[in-house]
Amino acid sequence: MLMLFEFTGDTWALKQSGTFLSCAEAPAEAWREWAMPCDFDDVECRGGDSRVTVIEGFLDCADALDIADRYLAGVDAGEAQGQGLFWNSGEWQCFWPYLEGRPHSESPLSCVRSSDESQIYIGDFQVHRRPRCTSSEPSASPCSGADRG
Repeated sequence: MLMLFEFTGDTWALKQSGTFLSCAEAPAEAWREWAMPCDFDDVECRGGDSRVTVIEGFLDCADALDIADRYLAGVDAGEAQGQGLFWNSGEWQCFWPYLEGRPHSESPLSCVRSSDESQIYIGDFQVHRRPRCTSSEPSASPCSGADRG
């Protein structure tokens, strides 16, 4: 069981406990330093047709928008490979995943950063608990099966 305490005044107080803790309860630097898991809230960085949402990790919107725009430019330039639109740039792997429970045509594009598994979705989609995509291998089914949690 994970527990989060807060030092207020001269006393430690239990802030939250459970199997998963919300990342919002402590600064990002603390989660990184502790190397502890936490449950991320989605952050919408841009709306509209080219919506960009951070769904996993401590990723600021400037970085999310940068990789999203580079990936979209790569797709438009024909650089993405195959039906899965696989495209790599440095530590980023981008692709068009198959998401459980929805047709491929209704799935957003996705990019995952290999160094920390931060992940973004690009495109319009219904926000709900979804499988986390971490594989860009064409032979793998990146988002079929259970949530990695």
